[in-house]
Amino acid sequence: ANGLHRSVVSDDAEKPVGVVSQSSIVKEMQEALKHGDLKAVGETTLEKLGLVSNSVKAVDESDTVLHALGVLGYSTISAVCLVEADGKLSGNFSASDMRGMFKEKFPSFLKPVRDYLEEHSPNSLNAKVVTPETTLSELVELLLSEKLHRAWVVDADMKPIGVVSMTDLMKLCRDFKL
Repeated sequence: ANGLHRSVVSDDAEKPVGVVSQSSIVKEMQEALKHGDLKAVGETTLEKLGLVSNSVKAVDESDTVLHALGVLGYSTISAVCLVEADGKLSGNFSASDMRGMFKEKFPSFLKPVRDYLEEHSPNSLNAKVVTPETTLSELVELLLSEKLHRAWVVDADMKPIGVVSMTDLMKLCRDFKL
């Protein structure tokens, strides 16, 4: 719930015996939301669970990669949404999009974010979205099936109004009272 994505599991002698990740916990959540008292929770919308209230950091797709990196660093977040001039969601920019970036590629930081993603990480231009009416079970299915860390919450005009991450789901588990 504090943003740790994975942790080593040790035995009584402090010997590492495995790793538990946010993804593995969400996988367990996926199954739990199908049965018993938690089935009703799985059928609850993100809005009713209070998962839409997150503020959204966005950059215009014509902003430079350097600007997007600055927003990430200044805001201490791991991803920003990419928006068109009219404010509609057009993609996602995160630290993952920087994989394989070597010193000789640094001039790419001066490119518009959209151009950079088209060249280096085109899948990020297909950001996955949910709405406030999406159920928790639907969100969990999406995150697991697409191997995502987050989904952007959009309004009817495809404008981002929130983001729900696996860390948010960890907080939900920590704070949930049946």
